Amino acid sequence: MDVPVEFEDIRFIRATSLPVDGKVELTVMIHYGTGNFEITEMGSLVVTGIIRETENPSIPEAYNFQSNSKFPMIAKKDFYKELKLRGYHYNGAFQAVNLARSDAS
Repeated sequence: MDVPVEFEDIRFIRATSLPVDGKVELTVMIHYGTGNFEITEMGSLVVTGIIRETENPSIPEAYNFQSNSKFPMIAKKDFYKELKLRGYHYNGAFQAVNLARSDAS
């Protein structure tokens, strides 16, 4: 049974590393009534947010990129280098960002 849902106020608390065998056990808890949810890994909080069932899913508007920013643009290589320095290791298909602004917008 497919049920359309919308997510709100998603907060990524920490990264989850994928082991070589590709298996990670996540626990999802949904608080019925409020729609608040938590995703944990080995008892440690990973993601929080709100999930709601919807009859008419909305399609978000495209981001209106503003080129007149005081923050410089950073190339893909530098973007993923910065993430790696912070403990996030993305490779291959998981490197979809080609250009980003240094203020993370």
